Amino acid sequence: MGVPCPHCATELHEDVLRQLAAARALCPHCQGSLDVAFMEMSDADEKAAAHDVSSSPSAGPLPDDKRYSLEVLDGNEPGQIFPIEKPEIIIGRRGCDVNLDDPEISRQHVSIEVHGDGATLRDMGSTNGTYVQGARVKEAQLKDNSEFRLGTHQLVFRVTFRAP
Repeated sequence: MGVPCPHCATELHEDVLRQLAAARALCPHCQGSLDVAFMEMSDADEKAAAHDVSSSPSAGPLPDDKRYSLEVLDGNEPGQIFPIEKPEIIIGRRGCDVNLDDPEISRQHVSIEVHGDGATLRDMGSTNGTYVQGARVKEAQLKDNSEFRLGTHQLVFRVTFRAP
């Protein structure tokens, strides 16, 4: 049984994790940093984590009556608006749903899972962190007009209603 990389979700098998623990602690697929605690998960921890993921509500399709987006308030692309058109997106430096040109942002920095009138923002083990209201967070709930910072970029999550 393997454990998914927190950056690229590539399944890392137990033997690979043991080698990484003794080496450089980077995912062999995406070169993302792997937390030592993550690499030392026991089989019981892996099963519990798998259960937690499978028991969490699955991200279904986005509601027809709402429109979700991210707006860049500050950074290299102020004013840029990124529509969110699927229930879960990844924001990062490259190869993501939303790509931001910023060396302080990890390749895969955060995920955003949309649900109802809000969303859950999850840091994906980024080097420089994710900040909401000035505090570094691993996870935060977003609602309409919630602001967060990745690297030098300040973004705002927007929820608007579509006309019937």
